Amino acid sequence: MEKKNNFMPLLTYLIKEKKNWALLSTVIIFLTTLIIPYILRADEEFFIMFGIVELFILVFINCLVDNSFLHNESKLTYYRSKPVTLSRQIIINIVTNAVFTVYLLALIVLSVVFQRLDYEILEVFKMLIPWLSAIILLASLSSILSGNTLMAGAMTIFNFCLPLIILLVTMFIFSILENIVIGFSADVLNDYFINNIYRLDYLYFTRYVDSKSIDLAYLLLLPIILIFISLLLYKFIKRRKNENTGFIVFNGFKYFVAVLACLIIPASFSISLARYTTMANRIIISALLAVLSYYIIIAFIEKSFKISGSSIKVFIVSM
Repeated sequence: MEKKNNFMPLLTYLIKEKKNWALLSTVIIFLTTLIIPYILRADEEFFIMFGIVELFILVFINCLVDNSFLHNESKLTYYRSKPVTLSRQIIINIVTNAVFTVYLLALIVLSVVFQRLDYEILEVFKMLIPWLSAIILLASLSSILSGNTLMAGAMTIFNFCLPLIILLVTMFIFSILENIVIGFSADVLNDYFINNIYRLDYLYFTRYVDSKSIDLAYLLLLPIILIFISLLLYKFIKRRKNENTGFIVFNGFKYFVAVLACLIIPASFSISLARYTTMANRIIISALLAVLSYYIIIAFIEKSFKISGSSIKVFIVSM
């Protein structure tokens, strides 16, 4: 009961603690979206979009800073000593970041109103709000999964771009099949796959930017995505081992990231040069790039240039 009663006081305290950060963010947003375009007599809409990019960066940094206690043994011990569970502390951070994000969005709206711009520019909010909501949750999830703040930032970007990475790997597979199966067209299959099966325009809500009204798919998909990430958060909070602070906490996730990430470079190479190199050359070069990428990624994750036997086994099996 004591832990439940501490939620609102802690939330209020953390929000008050952000007053300096909020003041700095206010200055940055208004300087970019109001003062600079007024002085330069420049395109106000361009600076509004630039302010939105700044908003993303501010929210991203703020989320990582709030969860950085997970990557420091002394800070983690301190938070463990509080009459609040680790999961509740992370929930409080998420709510605090959400409040901070709403405040920054309000600043963007005020900039649009003050400059009497076309309100159609706010159509981007239909994509912006889902993106920011996902980033807040993914930053917390990545902080739990990783062992340091730098890695948490990289993992947040990786997790957010995961559907795009999967698409890239799929295109890589299609490009290989094109050279093996007679009459097989990678371009045709890619177009069909993207337009009919793997609808990234729904998943990233980009289809709603061009004046398309919010529909049932939007109202269903957004909570499903956020609930799914929240369930992952809950699961990994319970399984997190604090003695692994400083490293990626879960080996399964570490190898998943390493294997998938090491395919990005060879896949990009193979797709871009598909019409200029032979199939044999592409396979050889892609394999070499995959091995090199995997080694660099594992060395970075494990903070050692000596690759463990289990890492080698995972790479061989996955390839």
